[in-house]
Amino acid sequence: MSRHVFLLPEPNRGSGPLFLPTLLTHEQECGNRYTEREFLSSFRTEGSAVAQSWLILAYRVPSDPSRHRVQIWRKVKTAGAIFLQSAVCVLPAGRNQEQSFRKLRKEIEEARGGQAYLFRCEYLGPPGVLEELFNQGRDEEYVEIIHRCEEFLKEIEEETGTEHFTFAELEENEEDLAKLEKWFGKVKKRDFFAAPKGTDAARILDACRTSLAVFSDRVFSADDRRMQGEAPEKRARKYPRKRKKGVALSGGFPRGQPGLGKSCREEAKGSRDPGPVRRAFRRRTS
Repeated sequence: MSRHVFLLPEPNRGSGPLFLPTLLTHEQECGNRYTEREFLSSFRTEGSAVAQSWLILAYRVPSDPSRHRVQIWRKVKTAGAIFLQSAVCVLPAGRNQEQSFRKLRKEIEEARGGQAYLFRCEYLGPPGVLEELFNQGRDEEYVEIIHRCEEFLKEIEEETGTEHFTFAELEENEEDLAKLEKWFGKVKKRDFFAAPKGTDAARILDACRTSLAVFSDRVFSADDRRMQGEAPEKRARKYPRKRKKGVALSGGFPRGQPGLGKSCREEAKGSRDPGPVRRAFRRRTS
């Protein structure tokens, strides 16, 4: 039968946080035999609430190639963890978080050629410090989502002002909104302590849904009018109409007309007499 064996580090004399790391091992591997309840009870005052447990992953990977460190950093951020210092990250204890760290530890040791250590511990510093660090990280992501939502609303407003009610624009806006919702869902999943900006991000995302619904109704209304035979809405041409090749006009005659060569045109231009070709053309059309 195995027990929890706890390793107490030497008291930190600086200003950094103090953790109590725990390791699971067998009784015969260590003479100090304490259960979790017995060990932690000596550090808690009577009547105090059960503290939040934390998971700490400390790792080391070779410096070359550098892509290994970058890939691990991205996966740590995706899991929602924060770095206490270089190569030391923390997550609130939980089933999903522990699975994420266990997979990452296995990857570091087997695929990245490094070493990794996973601890379950309790923070003994002032309450709320780590929670605030997590909320700061999530608020930064929420603020970026809010900024993108504001751009989305501005684009809908511009398209409405120009009455650009087309299905192509509607499809593009629906794809943009789907990306915002997916992004918000990922951040919400790793928002462990309900960061304050999450409410603002959810509110403006609802505004984006409402704005897109109104724009969609106008697109279908414009399509109904077109099907009923009404004239389509006029829009300013962005580029001037291009002149078709071979129909450039010179004095009312198409270029390439038989008998209207360059010399004939120059001669007709320099003389008041329209010339025999023009007189013949006028007789045919009169």
